Amino acid sequence: MPEKKILVAFVLCLAVSLACLGQEATPAAVSRNALPSAAASAAVQANDAVDTVLAAALIEVHDTLSRALFATRSVYQMTKSDNLDSSFFYDIQPYVDSAVDQLSRVKPGDPLRERLVQAVSQMLAGERAALEYDINCAVLNKDGSGRSAAQAEGFGRRAIAALSSVPDQILARGPDFRQLAEASPEFLKALPFEMRYFLGLTERRSKLVLGADVMAGDPFLLIFVGDRTLADKLGLRAGDRIVSAGGRRFKADDDVEDFKLVIEANLGRMLKVLVNRRGKVKTLPLKIPAEISPEFLRPQGAFPWL
Repeated sequence: MPEKKILVAFVLCLAVSLACLGQEATPAAVSRNALPSAAASAAVQANDAVDTVLAAALIEVHDTLSRALFATRSVYQMTKSDNLDSSFFYDIQPYVDSAVDQLSRVKPGDPLRERLVQAVSQMLAGERAALEYDINCAVLNKDGSGRSAAQAEGFGRRAIAALSSVPDQILARGPDFRQLAEASPEFLKALPFEMRYFLGLTERRSKLVLGADVMAGDPFLLIFVGDRTLADKLGLRAGDRIVSAGGRRFKADDDVEDFKLVIEANLGRMLKVLVNRRGKVKTLPLKIPAEISPEFLRPQGAFPWL
């Protein structure tokens, strides 16, 4: 009988010990389960860093295209580039080089980001090559004898071809850009609205095509206004910064689509537009046609130029 009491006591002690052991094991299990969450958090932060650099690089792709394409056409169309020398293109190069350098330092953590880093790097490389062609074209055009005209024309053609291929590359990567924008709030937040239009992430709110180029972060400064475009026919000029239209003063969170919508709301009327032109504020009375010609409307599916 005493032996039976001892055995029962031993079993009870063992049961208590096992229960205690189970209780002590719980925090260890929680700790082990916490590791994937910490790793996931680190991965998200790493991806956010990649996405921010990608957005900055894409902004440089856009802005270099806006500046260089206008200048390239100017150089290419001149027999002598007295008004636009190679220094303009030299000034742009450091920004492209900086974007390429930043991209080379990131470490994408998934196939989507790897594809986009590679694609954007190729876009920047193409723009960098175009700037070199532009420099050669501008220098050769300085030769008044005309002996270098053929060479200059060849460099000009190559520069235009390299820059004109960028929109096609953007369109080809459209699904990847949309996938990243849906998955990464950080990527979308880093893109000004003009970039969201440029990448096809957001539909432009107006069907009007002004025929002007702007910087992504400064959409009311017209860098370039094409000949015989809607902007040109309305009386806008390269270098104009649009301040207000029809009494509406544009704010930092507005974009050029707001200006185009004001134009659409004033068909057949005289629209007063306030611009800063060469440092002076000027009121332009723009005569808006009663009907917009189809050539100034964006066809469905066309690249979302301004």
